[in-house]
Amino acid sequence: MGRALVVCVVVTLALPTITACSSVPTRRKKEKVVLTPAQKGKKALRDAINSEEDGNYDRAERKYKKALSLRPDHRTTNLRYVHFLIDRGRPLDAVDIGDAYQQRNIGEPRSYHLLADAQIAAGDFRAAIKTMDTVIELDDEDAEAYEKRGRAYVLSDQLIPGTKDIRNAVELAPDNVEYRVSLGSVLQKSKKLKESALQLRSALKLDNESARAHLILGLVLRAQGNIGEALSHHLKAVRLDRKDPVAQFQLGITQNAQGDNYAAEKSLAKACKMDPDNATNWYAYGDILRILEKYDEAIPAYRKALEIDPNHPKAENKLGVALYNTGQLDEAEVVLSAGLRKEPKTPMPYFNLGMVYSMGGKNRLAIAAFEKYLELAPKSGSDVSIAKKKIRELRKRLR
Repeated sequence: MGRALVVCVVVTLALPTITACSSVPTRRKKEKVVLTPAQKGKKALRDAINSEEDGNYDRAERKYKKALSLRPDHRTTNLRYVHFLIDRGRPLDAVDIGDAYQQRNIGEPRSYHLLADAQIAAGDFRAAIKTMDTVIELDDEDAEAYEKRGRAYVLSDQLIPGTKDIRNAVELAPDNVEYRVSLGSVLQKSKKLKESALQLRSALKLDNESARAHLILGLVLRAQGNIGEALSHHLKAVRLDRKDPVAQFQLGITQNAQGDNYAAEKSLAKACKMDPDNATNWYAYGDILRILEKYDEAIPAYRKALEIDPNHPKAENKLGVALYNTGQLDEAEVVLSAGLRKEPKTPMPYFNLGMVYSMGGKNRLAIAAFEKYLELAPKSGSDVSIAKKKIRELRKRLR
């Protein structure tokens, strides 16, 4: 009986529990979606691109790295990440990624192109030429390979093979605007201005919104003395690409050539703001300020150029001029003397140093400086007659 009782109790207690549970509807747990590595890589790439567009570069890099770890051979992932690194000023890192991708894709032309992009950005032009050699061996009608190899030749100061390669690219793809602009650019560097202008005008017929074509055509026209038309093209280049410091700089130089130095001052100030680590920008800006006799403003601009490039003798010379025009003779003497130690065969610093000595009453030193200037300067130099006159005046002082 005891045993039967135990059984009944268990059953009796269990039944209500079962009945009670069965009266409540059960909720199904949502099944977790498991993504494949390819799907995760696709999502990471999308996140990286969105983060880059939002300017969140740290997050973008993390996502690019994740996307690459999940899909190391995915072309778009490698392409985007390499160019992300180039744009962030890290070309050597870009070369590492591009090289790894190319090694895993031997014989695939796009992998070589990507590596060459990184090599050019890193300044390794010889390596880029060799990389494009391989592509042209695989396909001797790859116009992009000829243009890229030609550009690498030009960047390594080999204009003749560079011009030949870029001509090949234009012949293979005559409607490609960028190839024509590249040809116009190398012809401009080679001083073949008429042919350069023809190629650039042809490019603009294909696409009048090519900022680079307007920029280089402006350089060609300015060199030909056609300042008015050059200015119109440089204004157009700036309107088309307001973030390009080179276009802004060249606009300022053209405005100066036209005689509009107040406009040039504004343009060169913008160029300095856009590319503050460029010594040439600061030197040109200082020069415009000096021309406008704004010596107090020119002095810090020249100093900035020298801070960036301590071996900039022109900046030292012009800084000396600005200093003596503000009565800072001692420092002007130091600056001009330092410049002459670097470039002892340059005539104008001797002339300017002579002016400094003369203003400071150091007559013998002034005569010696002016005589050295006359020894080095072209006989038709604009300041030759002034130097001779100063020597006569100084000798009278010594009598």
